[in-house]
Amino acid sequence: MVDPVIYAAAAVLLAFGAHRWVLLRGERRLPALRFAADFAFCLGAALLVLAPDTAAAIERTAGLPGLAMLVGDALRMTAACFLGLLAAALREPRSPREPVVPREPLPLPLPRPRGVPSVTVLALAVGLVLAVGFFLAAHVRSVAGEVSVPTADRAALAGYDATSLLYVGWQLATVARQIRSRSRFAGTSVLRIGLRLIGWSAAVGVLWTAWGFDDVRQALATGRQTDGEDLVSVVLGFLCVTLIAAGGTATGWARAAAPLRRRRWACRSHLALAPLWTALYQAFPEIALAPPGRRRARRLPRDVQFALYRRVIEIRDGLLLLRPHLPPLGAELEESAAGSAGPAAEAAVIVRALARASSGERSTGAGEFADSHPAGLAAECEVEWLVRVSAAFADAATGSRGLGNVMS
Repeated sequence: MVDPVIYAAAAVLLAFGAHRWVLLRGERRLPALRFAADFAFCLGAALLVLAPDTAAAIERTAGLPGLAMLVGDALRMTAACFLGLLAAALREPRSPREPVVPREPLPLPLPRPRGVPSVTVLALAVGLVLAVGFFLAAHVRSVAGEVSVPTADRAALAGYDATSLLYVGWQLATVARQIRSRSRFAGTSVLRIGLRLIGWSAAVGVLWTAWGFDDVRQALATGRQTDGEDLVSVVLGFLCVTLIAAGGTATGWARAAAPLRRRRWACRSHLALAPLWTALYQAFPEIALAPPGRRRARRLPRDVQFALYRRVIEIRDGLLLLRPHLPPLGAELEESAAGSAGPAAEAAVIVRALARASSGERSTGAGEFADSHPAGLAAECEVEWLVRVSAAFADAATGSRGLGNVMS
């Protein structure tokens, strides 16, 4: 039960790290992304080594009890080091709201601070040396998947466990705090969500590390501990891996979902323009570039975006043909459009013009549409404007008594 879950989590991390390495090959301007890939790869390798079956195979091959535990913990500490480097890469000297005003002129260019990465790497080296020293002093023996030490060496085994756990917990707490503060200044919502997911994964990692202190208790009390990961550690680790993968690929999922969101917007806009387009088509059938069939009239076409922009063009052509039937700007029109602005005003004018067109009434010196939509904007803005006009037109046409023959 435990091994398949560990292998699945390790596979996800290794695949994520390898994928990021390929994408960032030769790229030196994005150190945070490279550190994230290194972290995922090292943590995936650690889980792979610490799986019970893998740990037993390594010890049988090497003939050194506890070797898998030592290698796995070293890889996990290295992964935590890359997390610390990731936090340092994301760190800014001060918040943009707190500008630094130096008392004396500073030489330019300013040197980039390297204290935090140096401390992180130095702490890793010290932690690895201490862990190896405690491991050798503990005289570890491995029997039936468990690590045991003599009674006199229990403190050494507890020191080994505490060294790796404290370093990993320190780095996880640092990156959780840093990503939480950094997510507030994220430029896009997708990036903000990705950073928060990674921050939550670090928080779960802190719980994962805290659970590891049960090994310290067992080492001091019994001199024994599991050679690998137990079920609770596996569950917390898998949750941590899932959040890391979700946060690290948030931007990719957003890019993949963009065509779906655009098609959904096109479908909704195409249907929303139906009332206005239908009325104009019934008044001027020549505006249809491709006359709709009986069964296809209520069904969305395959290329709905192309159909949407064609419908916009047809509506604009219909409004041009409707212009000679616009009523003059008299008191009656102004009174009907009183209190309306933008789409509602234009919809009121279209309703009256269609009524005049159905009766064959034309005007000399006709009025103008209320079109407050600025010209020259993007096609999406044009569609949004016409959608609002179509909605107002449907309301105005429903309440109008003189337009029943036009909409029928």
